Amino acid sequence: MTASINPAPKAALPTQPSASRTAFAPQPNPATLGIRQEEIIRHGSCGRWWTGPTRNHCGQCHITTSGLTAFDAHQRGGVCAHPQTAGLVAREKPWGTMWALPGDEDALARLKAGAR
Repeated sequence: MTASINPAPKAALPTQPSASRTAFAPQPNPATLGIRQEEIIRHGSCGRWWTGPTRNHCGQCHITTSGLTAFDAHQRGGVCAHPQTAGLVAREKPWGTMWALPGDEDALARLKAGAR
């Protein structure tokens, strides 16, 4: 049995483009958020920035994903899918929306803290 994925909503997402390159919401200045320059990763073409060395940024539609698995869900064979259509969920970060696989957002924090 195959699971079906609901299509993306008709309205454009406010902080990220659709797979067809709609406009982004402006990003805050990292310095005003207390983020050090050496923590910032910036895409040279679109100018978007994010933090975290495991993030992936799509060079075609310029969404940012939590990692390679989420990126692979978004783009197959060089074709971008809307993140929600690909089964990803939006997670707000200081720099904008990061698209990730569904799951418990606190799991990594609990793991690092030694909790179960």
